[in-house]
Amino acid sequence: MWGEETTSELSLYPVVPPTGGISVTDTGLPIMVSLANTAVTFSCRINHQDMPEFKDFTVSLFHEDLHGKRSLKKPIYCQHSPGAENHTLDCVVKLSLPNASATGTYYCLVQEPISVQGSGTFILVRDRAYQPPSFKLQEDLLFGFTGLLCILSVLGTALLLWKKVRTKWTHNTSS
Repeated sequence: MWGEETTSELSLYPVVPPTGGISVTDTGLPIMVSLANTAVTFSCRINHQDMPEFKDFTVSLFHEDLHGKRSLKKPIYCQHSPGAENHTLDCVVKLSLPNASATGTYYCLVQEPISVQGSGTFILVRDRAYQPPSFKLQEDLLFGFTGLLCILSVLGTALLLWKKVRTKWTHNTSS
């Protein structure tokens, strides 16, 4: 659903942005997963009108973690896309995120004369790859309960045999 909005934004406003003369659109996947210290790449597209106030603007990247804390802005390089009057910039961001604390939403931000940001790309950072669960505890419990049932079964059988022998003995002595 999020990707559909991005597609419709691009098709409805290919050159001229809908409001304020400038727009930022995330062009990649809205959610990504990466291992720590492994490169992850995402991109955003900036459309702007051919107006003097949009000649000098900066494009930055910032990160908002799971607790809502924002990082400092970091400038990113964008290059012009071929097309109508060259009013489109494509920004490709390549990051190597250090650990799971880098999980959060990464935003492209355009500044001057106004600030406009994209909808962001959420990146889940895992410290290590999937590890299958250890079955050691389950094995210990299985062997423990199986052993307990075996012992109870032997004791139950012994009790029944003892009771049978005892009833025969008491029956023989009473006659």
